[in-house]
Amino acid sequence: MPDYKYQIKENRLKTAYIRNGNIYLKPIDSLYDEAEWGRLHYDVETEGNVACIAYAAASDHLVEPDTESEGGYKRLLESLNAKRLVQQNDSVLYDLKGRYLYLAFTYTGDGTATFKNMYVDRQGDRFLETFPRVYQDRGQFFHRYLSVMSTIYDDFDEEISSLPKLLDLDSCSKDLLDIYAGWLGIDIGDGFLAEDVLRELVKNAYMLNKMKGTRQCLEKITEILLGKPAVIVERNTTEDYMPKEQIESFNRLYGTSLFDVTVMIEDRLDERKKSQLEYIIKQFLPIRCSLRIIELNRSGLLDSYSYLDVNARVYQTYDGSLDNKHSMDDVITLL
Repeated sequence: MPDYKYQIKENRLKTAYIRNGNIYLKPIDSLYDEAEWGRLHYDVETEGNVACIAYAAASDHLVEPDTESEGGYKRLLESLNAKRLVQQNDSVLYDLKGRYLYLAFTYTGDGTATFKNMYVDRQGDRFLETFPRVYQDRGQFFHRYLSVMSTIYDDFDEEISSLPKLLDLDSCSKDLLDIYAGWLGIDIGDGFLAEDVLRELVKNAYMLNKMKGTRQCLEKITEILLGKPAVIVERNTTEDYMPKEQIESFNRLYGTSLFDVTVMIEDRLDERKKSQLEYIIKQFLPIRCSLRIIELNRSGLLDSYSYLDVNARVYQTYDGSLDNKHSMDDVITLL
């Protein structure tokens, strides 16, 4: 990247004069008199019929604007004979010399504009000094022509330097998350997972693959998809110590095969959440394993997925009524 590059980010914007979307920056100090300035760049997103304008001026003397009046900054730029760059988000400032650089970004028209990725450098190009001295005429045609090549070179250089950010799972695009999930052997379907859930799933994919087929793996998946871990009951870990008279009830609840697994969830799930959970969990189940997904009701009935420390309650009846979300097969008493 060019030397002496000044990024215009949050810290500079905190001290800027911003009103109605127009940005008047405090002067950038190069620390050297008669400093030469290079390239000015900014990106802008517009809505409506809008023209974006940048102003740039340089001076060896620090000039303070009249901050009491709204037009103080505009008058300051006029007094410095500032360059007016209309609809030019990439410009060279070779004709500006001075220790302090004054910048402003405004827009006119019917709509809005959002400025971002703003920076200025003092180099402008990388190639002029590689030519004989006779060609090094700053600001002339040949120099400006080389600046086009230098701009392309610097943009590629910045893009290459930013490549590691593509692997940052907290900031990369959602499309890349789909690719990374596939690399790690997870089929996430046709974009049916929310972006925050998908990011968390991909970030934990390596660990989930290491734990594939285990209880801890299922608990972690339910925590990622639902916000908290579910209760996992493995059919093959309970029969050895269970009294014979309870085997029939247990089989009815948790299945008869040693490969049955029951995932019990305390919250009510909509059909989309159920589909997501089933689709993802099935990819981490052992061979021959049968999956049951149970939503636990707040219930006072025995032998119906009722647990004293989870969802059990004292039996309570309700008056019979319509349109109140009560189930006819639950605890409704008709009058």
